[in-house]
Amino acid sequence: MWAMSESDKKAIFWAGDVLSAREVKPGGGRLPDFIIIGAAKCGTTTLYEYLCRHPQVFMSVPKEPHFFAREPIYAKGMDWYRSLFSGAQASQVCGEASTLYTRWPDFPGCARRVAEHVPRAKLIYVMRHPIDRAYSGYGQRIKWIRNVTVGGREQEMLDILTPLERAIYLWLKAVYAGGAKKVEQVTFEQLLQVDEALLTSGLYMEQIRQYLGYFPRDRFMFVLFEDLVKDPAGVCREALRFLGVDPGVDVVADRAVAKNAIKKHQEHFVRGQTTGGLKRLPGAQRLGSVLPRSFKDAVYEAIRRTPYGKRVERRSAILPMKPETRSRLIEYFRGPNRELGEFLGRDLSHWDT
Repeated sequence: MWAMSESDKKAIFWAGDVLSAREVKPGGGRLPDFIIIGAAKCGTTTLYEYLCRHPQVFMSVPKEPHFFAREPIYAKGMDWYRSLFSGAQASQVCGEASTLYTRWPDFPGCARRVAEHVPRAKLIYVMRHPIDRAYSGYGQRIKWIRNVTVGGREQEMLDILTPLERAIYLWLKAVYAGGAKKVEQVTFEQLLQVDEALLTSGLYMEQIRQYLGYFPRDRFMFVLFEDLVKDPAGVCREALRFLGVDPGVDVVADRAVAKNAIKKHQEHFVRGQTTGGLKRLPGAQRLGSVLPRSFKDAVYEAIRRTPYGKRVERRSAILPMKPETRSRLIEYFRGPNRELGEFLGRDLSHWDT
């Protein structure tokens, strides 16, 4: 059931925002003043959303153009890239957030290209416990397989992916065809065997070194995911100071952001699979639009407790990491984590658990 060719096993699949680099008409625009260079599954979307709230900051749409990483997108040229920032006012600083920029060695030319085209850019790098980041990446890939639609949008994605990435995507898609009706599931351990980026993306010092060869240390802001979660307002104030805009603007206020949480996706997916039959009944859509949320929640909970609901939940689960896998990865990352801690002047010993 898990058989893959040796060439496919070398594939690396990134279930990131590869569809975001849609066509943008060239003309006008400017280059970014800063770039959030990663890492994936470390809170970059959350930080992006907060920065979007500041009147002196303009963030690109899409969030992740991946211009300096993916060859088909880089081939669009600098006019295309400048056009992403054409809406920025003269009084604003502008930026983008592409997590593939810290996916060395999969996209080896990113640091050089960034330095060549935007040599004065400031760089923000968000990092997270590398094992937790890797497991969250596993969940993100499963989420991606479930959410990508067939047809034009999927073909657009396949055209952007590298051949090796495409092989992993098609393998995962084949396994998960039929959704919760099938028992087949890819474990974290199985994906680790073919998706090396789950680990190399967490070797943060290796990623930082690629940029230190082109940018001085004072051009970087390093953020830990745990700090962003614990004190988002404080991290945002520091980021705003770093970018040279008014740090007194409260971009957090009472509207905290928690984007791309795999747990929320899992709950939404299970709910959709569990109640899908009800939605297909005659008049269900119209009735659902007028029923209160509390009633619909009660119906879902009742179905979820039935043998059918439990079966759907079990077959839809994102499988847990094995304890022995975590133990092995702790040793894998122990040395790199220590080196990063020394570089940052932070005690990261809690990452060794």
